[in-house]
Amino acid sequence: MPSNAARRRWKERNLERVRAINKDWERRNPDKMKAKWRRHYLKKHYNTTPEIVAAEQAKQGNKCAICRVRLTRPAVDHDHKKKKFRSVLCSNCNIGIGQFKESPARMLAAIVYLQRHKCQHT
Repeated sequence: MPSNAARRRWKERNLERVRAINKDWERRNPDKMKAKWRRHYLKKHYNTTPEIVAAEQAKQGNKCAICRVRLTRPAVDHDHKKKKFRSVLCSNCNIGIGQFKESPARMLAAIVYLQRHKCQHT
């Protein structure tokens, strides 16, 4: 079995061949590529894994952590500053939090506003 250094040298000398082999594998394995990309994306943007997201979604009974609607297209909610996963939300709640710039003060002001104008919506 060649050493890691020998493998690395071979790859450097055969870069085009390696790229072609990788591209062919990716074409033949779209599901694995999708899973690989999702794992990378969740780690990079939310510092979490697909398993943690799935466990949280199951713990929530496949419902949004805020409005409790059934999740059809779950959104991964996270702290933008800390890049830390918080929970799984429906798209509407996730977008709403973003529109309020993740500010509890703004959200409370909106609640007061709605109550003052007697807006009721379920």
